[in-house]
Amino acid sequence: MVLLLGQYSVGKTSFIKYLLGRDFPGAHIGPEPTTDRFIAVMHGQEDKTTPGNALAVSANMPFRGLEMFGNGFLSKFMGSHLDSPLLQVSCSFSHSHTQLAHMPHFPFFPIYHL
Repeated sequence: MVLLLGQYSVGKTSFIKYLLGRDFPGAHIGPEPTTDRFIAVMHGQEDKTTPGNALAVSANMPFRGLEMFGNGFLSKFMGSHLDSPLLQVSCSFSHSHTQLAHMPHFPFFPIYHL
């Protein structure tokens, strides 16, 4: 999983869009801060978004540990699924596909190892 952090309006969404070669579900680009949620961009057969609470309870997703942060966090978390060659690349040390995590700007966000 690749995690992108940064100030608002510095190009995190545009960078992911560039890597993917296309827009991704849930992406919004504008002059003002537009991303107000954490987005896990992952491979899927069709373009769709999945609410964070659904991802956190899904047995086949790596987000089960996020339940401990509660609905306040999960309501600001979502999955973005799309068919992209970049996201189909499997890591040699894992059986999962490549994932990109996009996070909005926060002055302080503690990193927890799940």
